[in-house]
Amino acid sequence: MPTDLIFSGKGLSDQEKRKILLEKLRSDYNPFDNSVVRTSVSEQSLELTVPEYNASQMADLTEIIEKYRSGTQGTQGIPIIGQVGAGKTQLLYQLRDHLRKKAQQEGQETLFVIVPRLTEGIDALNFLLFLVANHLLEKNADSTRLRNKIAEEITKRVLRETLNSLPDAKKVELFPATGGGGLFNPFKRFGGQNSVQDRLKRIGQISELCNDPRTSIEQIRQACATNQFDLKDIFEIIQKYLEKNEPRTPTGLIRQKLFSGFIELALFQNQDNLQSVILNEETNTPNQQLTARNILMVCLETFRELKIPVCVVFDQLEDYFVGGTPEQTREKSYYFGNTLTTIINELPNVCLLLFMEEGVWNELANRLPEQMRMRLQLPFSLKGRPSITRINLPSSVSEQVVLKLIRNGVKRIVPEITNWDIPLEFPFSREDVAQLQNSAATIRFIMRKLADRYNQIVYVAPPPPRDLYESFKQIWKNTLNLISNECGADPDFGVSEIPKFHNALHQWLSKIHERKIDGTQNWKKVELYHNDNKNQYGYLNLIRFHEPNPISLGIAFWMGRRTAQANDLKNRIELFQEKQCGMNKLILLRSDGLSAISKGKSKEVYDEAQSKGYDIQIHQYDTPTLYKILAFDKFFSEAWKEYESCQDSEKQAMEILQRFLKEISEPILKMISEWQKPTNKPSGD
Repeated sequence: MPTDLIFSGKGLSDQEKRKILLEKLRSDYNPFDNSVVRTSVSEQSLELTVPEYNASQMADLTEIIEKYRSGTQGTQGIPIIGQVGAGKTQLLYQLRDHLRKKAQQEGQETLFVIVPRLTEGIDALNFLLFLVANHLLEKNADSTRLRNKIAEEITKRVLRETLNSLPDAKKVELFPATGGGGLFNPFKRFGGQNSVQDRLKRIGQISELCNDPRTSIEQIRQACATNQFDLKDIFEIIQKYLEKNEPRTPTGLIRQKLFSGFIELALFQNQDNLQSVILNEETNTPNQQLTARNILMVCLETFRELKIPVCVVFDQLEDYFVGGTPEQTREKSYYFGNTLTTIINELPNVCLLLFMEEGVWNELANRLPEQMRMRLQLPFSLKGRPSITRINLPSSVSEQVVLKLIRNGVKRIVPEITNWDIPLEFPFSREDVAQLQNSAATIRFIMRKLADRYNQIVYVAPPPPRDLYESFKQIWKNTLNLISNECGADPDFGVSEIPKFHNALHQWLSKIHERKIDGTQNWKKVELYHNDNKNQYGYLNLIRFHEPNPISLGIAFWMGRRTAQANDLKNRIELFQEKQCGMNKLILLRSDGLSAISKGKSKEVYDEAQSKGYDIQIHQYDTPTLYKILAFDKFFSEAWKEYESCQDSEKQAMEILQRFLKEISEPILKMISEWQKPTNKPSGD
């Protein structure tokens, strides 16, 4: 049969078309089988998106974010509520994709942060500061684009203000000298009054360039180069302008440092000083004005002036609340409510998006004190409608949406089907679609039913029963690939990511301890400890052991590839002295292992600690282990959904999950077992 007929369907009967298409479908995978939105495959899941399904909710969310862009909306929690499987995470990734395209195509950025996981006990403002800092300093495409955009806008604005504030004589001095000077005429050495006017005119042109929203930082650099301006001189006068014009207040000091850091990034591609101020690395100096609240206030004010909305997104919150004892659930509920209430009360212009299952949201509201509940249920308004307190996802799936889901799935395997005269429900029947309509089910239920029916229709022999162990294995592989792609083959993790790793490790240790995985029997308690005064250097993962060796083992990530900083080490060692911490053994994880303390100040601090009897070990970590730590919580969330979907048909589902958790946790359990052993001398590997 001619190839053009296969791809166009011209001259073929309906039966011939169906036969050809079924052969194509049969040679590939089931496009509906893994179509439920998983964190590990969120990008692929967008291929099956049907915008009509949640068009109303998307319109509401984009309208709300535009209100934050205009600076007319105060900090508030926006609950997005739906049944299990109603498409909450799908909507989240659609929204992120929409905002990303808006930034790429129109230059309108949004600081869009998805919260990785809440952990009780961490100060709310420190928590939010780390989220903002991590997002701004990460090396992915979205963060880099946002960071450069902010740096460009601040540099243009401050440079324009600086140039306009200079007296004419100072403006002229920016140009290189062209001849001998004169004692009484400051302009003589620049070639006379006409030349002076020409130079002033060119300064004015640079100022106008800065005022044009279309001007890029490269054009500013080029204008400076054309006039032979030294960028170091430009940076120096900008710093003097900021020192003179910013008030001598905590926020004024931070604004001066923050703006200077962004301008240094724009002019010299150096972000060290920007990182220092955003991460609050000067907190341990006598200047106690650099608090998380003050830094956040300045950042939020800057974002508002630049029309950059700040959206903090909480997803899969049911995973956070469900499980554990009633007392643990009450503690988590109170911490969550207190965290959001603190942000709402303390900070302006933050959009808190709360994606949550309806039953969990109602239970949470009932557990909280009235004042907290009222703060989380503040009404918000949308154009032409009464005020509402939440956005509800659809409770059913229309026939139009079902048909588009089917066509999108088939198009993933046969893209050319769009040009074929074939019914939208192919390879299903109208009866199949009608039965799905009668079920009035969620989008996730529809997709699973389509997957099962597709197996029956398309494949000659029925597919083998689902292997739950292999499903867990595939989810783990997908999640590791996701983390690897996000971070790159040779990541340079910095101090800004210390909280992220401690949080991720806590989730892993907690999950396997709660489920009594072999190797955790002698663990008494797992904690994430944090000293707020030490910021990122105050984190510890603590494991407290039962007899016969009842030690409290602290694990700390000593991040970075640069020369090991003695101050970082000193902060961790000081945690031995805190009674609330109660640590009596410290494991420091460092990329270069013991060589971090081979010389210099770090060695002196380490040797002094050893002489005082502190039990410290330094171990070298590798990148694959860090990836596994970051991947575990995402994996567990998806594996738990897989377990729930199979527990009725697979009687050993829990045993299979336990076995897989044991398998992937074996290396870390072995390390912890070794670390638990008593030591009386400096050690490491």
